[in-house]
Amino acid sequence: MHFLNVPGYTPIKPLNKGGMTDLVLSKDEKDQTVLLRSINLAHLNDKIVRSAFILGIEALSKMNHPNIIKILDHGQILKTPYMVIAFHENAQNLREMISSRSETLQNYSFEFMRQIVKALTHIHTQGYLHMDLKPENIIVTEENQLIILDFDFSMPHKSKVQKLKHVPGTMGYLAPETLLKRKVSTASEIFTMGVVLYELLTGKKPFRGDSLAQVRKRVTDMQDEICDLNQLRPDLPSELVQIVHKCLAKNTDERYPSMSLIYRDLEALV
Repeated sequence: MHFLNVPGYTPIKPLNKGGMTDLVLSKDEKDQTVLLRSINLAHLNDKIVRSAFILGIEALSKMNHPNIIKILDHGQILKTPYMVIAFHENAQNLREMISSRSETLQNYSFEFMRQIVKALTHIHTQGYLHMDLKPENIIVTEENQLIILDFDFSMPHKSKVQKLKHVPGTMGYLAPETLLKRKVSTASEIFTMGVVLYELLTGKKPFRGDSLAQVRKRVTDMQDEICDLNQLRPDLPSELVQIVHKCLAKNTDERYPSMSLIYRDLEALV
């Protein structure tokens, strides 16, 4: 891997295995371990990748929340944009925790739900949509602090529904209106979060299929209902099940209108 030489940071070792960005474990001038992230050489002239990376820096620079990855520094060297973000040693990826049926996940699932909702409430309050929320973009520290990563697809959020030419995100997490009409809003991100919460609680996605086309068909079919959470997790309180189901309503009018109201209802269960 090509190491970007950024003054004040000493590279230790690369961490990622491909992709459009390089992630290098580094030491800063205070001998603190940090992560240096930059666009790799193969994608340096890709205008879409470059624009997304820079927008990610702008978004993260406006965030200040314990459940959102902290940006420590950013800049450009030899026309290569970079960001320096906090490093959390021994943190686990939420996707890996779900796949391994982690005991920690089972014991702290409700607390993790609260942390996700708190983080997204902050993101929306700061005027942004994350646009790529999924377990792969979430880590959990040794102190069971959940942290949302990767703001490259984030976008300034207006109160009204926006229609995009190209929709970022991952199939299986996108809302019906996004797949059908390329519409994004607070409501579409609430649906995406609902998928993550459902998966966190059950280890399964609410809409499954043997192919991406099948998944798309299930999400966009307004008559195709999810498997009731209580069938998979009869131990969950009905109030919690109702919250997740409301996030996953296919009709936007039946979803929560804001993240803050979801947090209010979760807090009522504490």
